[in-house]
Amino acid sequence: MSKPEVVSEQPISMVHLKKELNKIKKRDEELNYRANKTEEYLNQFPLLTKKDNDELCKGLEGLGVSRLKDIHITKLVDILPPTPEEVKLILQGYTVSVTNESAQKLADVIKPYAEKAEEARKKHKVIKEEEEKKEEETVAEEVTAEETTEETPQEDVKEEQPEEKKEE
Repeated sequence: MSKPEVVSEQPISMVHLKKELNKIKKRDEELNYRANKTEEYLNQFPLLTKKDNDELCKGLEGLGVSRLKDIHITKLVDILPPTPEEVKLILQGYTVSVTNESAQKLADVIKPYAEKAEEARKKHKVIKEEEEKKEEETVAEEVTAEETTEETPQEDVKEEQPEEKKEE
């Protein structure tokens, strides 16, 4: 059996991952188990648009922060930390350190995009709550309809049984 060899690795943001999953879904008509789980996870978050995502990446790269690589920029774009403290907190997971000044620059570039994402999250939450209410109402209507159809035949059966006993 052949051993596949990784030629190169390139980090991609959640926005690009979602687009790639959509391409695969169109091509294959159905996703495999892992891809479905990934899609479910990505659907929990309202993401930036591809345009905003690309603008933010270019903006962060344009700052010229030393030691900041593509993987770090991608993580910052995915999480969108609006404060310098949060920027430093995210970058602690990597072997990179940034100065307070650099963290402030990064946060200043990220903040407007984080606010857009927060507005999208609120809209997404409202839409999800409305969908859940509609589902609950539909289920309640179905249960009510089932109860009314079940009650009628049961009453008829109960009434008929005593009459049959009287005849015997």
